[in-house]
Amino acid sequence: MSFFAKTVDRRSRKAMTAFLMDHFRYDTMNSWNRSTSYAHCVKVHRIGLSREQQDAAFKLLGAEGAMDEVDLAIHSFTNSMNGAYTIGFNGRSSGYLVLYHSRYTSSEHKSRCLSCGQLNFKRVAAPLADAEKVMAEEMIRSGFFFEVNQGYLRLPAINAIDLPDADKLAMIAKLKPGLKDATIGNKCGRCGAEGERGRVNITPPRQLDTWPGRDIDQGEDFSEWSMEQLRSRVDLVCAFDRACDEIRDVFIGMLTEYEPVEKTVMVPKTVTVLERRAQS
Repeated sequence: MSFFAKTVDRRSRKAMTAFLMDHFRYDTMNSWNRSTSYAHCVKVHRIGLSREQQDAAFKLLGAEGAMDEVDLAIHSFTNSMNGAYTIGFNGRSSGYLVLYHSRYTSSEHKSRCLSCGQLNFKRVAAPLADAEKVMAEEMIRSGFFFEVNQGYLRLPAINAIDLPDADKLAMIAKLKPGLKDATIGNKCGRCGAEGERGRVNITPPRQLDTWPGRDIDQGEDFSEWSMEQLRSRVDLVCAFDRACDEIRDVFIGMLTEYEPVEKTVMVPKTVTVLERRAQS
């Protein structure tokens, strides 16, 4: 049964306009920003819970990971919108679900440490050996200083390689494009891990950018919108309403499936202590 979602006659301009104009709205940031969007109040006492469910809800909200399944529902909605819109909590007690403008962008990270998870903007270069390794290390160390490849022949380590200059230049031309934004070896700059537990190349992960300061249809009267534009906007807002219903259903389901339990968790801590020097 729908709690937030409504049926809208998409054949009627009047019905669609009334639906959009009468829909509940809330601030996208703070009240002083005066920017609002389509929203729903999801405070515990406003989503149709019994007294027992309300008591359970307040306990559940204090538990670690309580919002993980809710976040999955929001992520599903965002994906269905190809990242153009997302849902966020707002209000002093996060008691409102608000529709936001958003977009997916690439983080530009190229590698990740398998030990500590640190992301790095440089790739790990393919393993090299012998003369190629020396040349690669020298080119990276020089910051690719020379625009003309012959300049690298003047670097002492490359000059010392026992190969004809023509062979060296051929190697430099082959290696140079693949070494930009790369490191030799996969040592992590944060934790020092390398080898099997060091950095590995990754596809740059997507991240979601939101615009909390932008309103959606604030002050619109929709009189000049075409029927196609109205239907498109009604489809969006109805999808938002259904997503809010799903979020509510997920939360109510958690009240039945989970019980908050206090546990003592031992957290390892690294400290610096004084030790007496060994007597010589």
